[in-house]
Amino acid sequence: MVQVQRTGMGIREQLNKHPHLITIIAISMIVIVLVLGMSTSRRTSLRQVAAIAPRELFFTVDDGKTFFTGDGSQLAPFDHNGAEAYQAVVYQCGSGPAFVGYLVRYPEAKRAELLQRLSMPQSPFDPEGSDARRDATEVKAPGSGKKWFPTGSAAGANIMFVKCPDGSSATAIIP
Repeated sequence: MVQVQRTGMGIREQLNKHPHLITIIAISMIVIVLVLGMSTSRRTSLRQVAAIAPRELFFTVDDGKTFFTGDGSQLAPFDHNGAEAYQAVVYQCGSGPAFVGYLVRYPEAKRAELLQRLSMPQSPFDPEGSDARRDATEVKAPGSGKKWFPTGSAAGANIMFVKCPDGSSATAIIP
C-alpha cells in the first residue's frame, strides 16, 4: 500500500486557522453585491427618466420663426412669458442656418391625461410613460396656419419628413 504524505495545509485548515480571513471575504462579497445592485438600479432609473423627460428641448412662441431651449419636461403648449410655447424640432442643411422643421404639441385632453400619468411613480418594467408621451403628440409645419395632425397620420408623417431646399435630407439638431 502506498501512502501519500501531505506537505501543505488544505483550504479548510487555512480558513480554520485564520477566521478573520473568512470575515474579510464575506464582507467583501456583500459590498460587491450591494455596489453592483445599486449601480444597476441607478442606471435603469436614469434611463427611464431620460426616455420620459429629456433635459432640454427647443421651443417656439412665434410659429417657428425663432426658437429657444427650455426644460424638456414641459409639455407643449405651455405659457412662456405670456405667450403660448410649442416644442420646435430644429434642423440644419449643411452649414446653413438652423430652422424649425415642425412644431409639436399635446392636444389638451391627452396633455391632461399624460400630466396625471407622469405624476405617478413609474415601474421599471412599465415603459408606458415614454410611449404614451410620444404617441399623444400632434405636429404642424411652421407658418401653416392652425391645422395640427396626429404624428401617426399620413399628413403628420409628411410634415415630419423634413427636406432641405435642394432636396437633400436635413439634419436634426439636438440641444
